[in-house]
Amino acid sequence: MPKALRDFLGFCFYFWSNEGSDSREPIHVHISRGKPTANATKIWLKPDGSLEISNNNSRLTDNELTKVLDYIRVNYNNIVVEWYRHFGM
Repeated sequence: MPKALRDFLGFCFYFWSNEGSDSREPIHVHISRGKPTANATKIWLKPDGSLEISNNNSRLTDNELTKVLDYIRVNYNNIVVEWYRHFGM
């Protein structure tokens, strides 16, 4: 994912490379503070343009979640493009 989409207000946004072939899950991005971690918050990007919090394992506060979700909404199309590019789809 481009750096512009990876870092925002101290949060790291990323994909796990081993998840792209799992078609049971929608496109999604993981979010954690500082650096990638296995215990990260996961946000699904649904085909209709909506977002769904799959989990909040990073334990982001409501205020942080609001900022992160707003950021993902603004960058929705870029994230989807990067997902397909990342996973070679």
